[in-house]
Amino acid sequence: LELVTFDEMIQSAVKLLEENPRIRRAEQARLRAILVDEFQDTDRTQLRLFQALLTKDVQDPHEVLGFFVGDKKQSIYGFRGSDVPIITDFHNNYQRRTGCGRPLEDFHLKTNFRSTRQITDFTNYFFNELVTLTDENDILLPSRPDQKRLPEWILIDKDTKGNKLQADSARECSAYETLRIIQEYLDQPDTKYSDILVLVRTNKAVDVLLPVLQESEIPTVSVGTKTFYLQPEVLDVLNFLIALLNPEDSLAVAAVLRSPFVYLSDPD
Repeated sequence: LELVTFDEMIQSAVKLLEENPRIRRAEQARLRAILVDEFQDTDRTQLRLFQALLTKDVQDPHEVLGFFVGDKKQSIYGFRGSDVPIITDFHNNYQRRTGCGRPLEDFHLKTNFRSTRQITDFTNYFFNELVTLTDENDILLPSRPDQKRLPEWILIDKDTKGNKLQADSARECSAYETLRIIQEYLDQPDTKYSDILVLVRTNKAVDVLLPVLQESEIPTVSVGTKTFYLQPEVLDVLNFLIALLNPEDSLAVAAVLRSPFVYLSDPD
């Protein structure tokens, strides 16, 4: 049994299209247009695949249209081979690379509908240090009105004794700092728990954060984590469903009887 990886599939497709004009023309005849989203994360092999499909045959009037959507500031797959300079060169020299006959058009989507001016200003400043934003079209413009309370960035790199943090201690310090921020927020008028959302990078961070919040009697709901299925309410529902499916499952039935559904005591 021979196996072909995902990368090898792309490499084989590129080789087939580049070395067999007849097959390339047959594939192009099936296409009217190609739309590539998240174009900033394209690697060299994928770019060769697009170019092979988009390159116009001088003897064929058919032309495949190319549409590309991307933002170089959002490129996050450099570790996987995405290459922003190569992508930029492909964009700047599209007609020469593909032989297309139609005029090119650029549409710059500059308005950010998610964030306020404070966030877009920070993003523009931050990325100008990494990717020089010489083109005014690269500058984000906010759509939402300014907030009274500005975003706050807190860097935690040392413990209370001034020692450099390791992974476990960093997660613990972050959990207690998160608790402090939530309690400070709740002390203000007209605030409620449903306005609070905490985002974390890993499940390990949730495993540390949830007990800290629960011990402080802050109601929490975790989504997308393993600990979600360990919550008493979730276990009660799961045992109830198991008992319905298989009434002879004595453990599930016993769990239902002592749950809030029935509320029998252990001796009963």
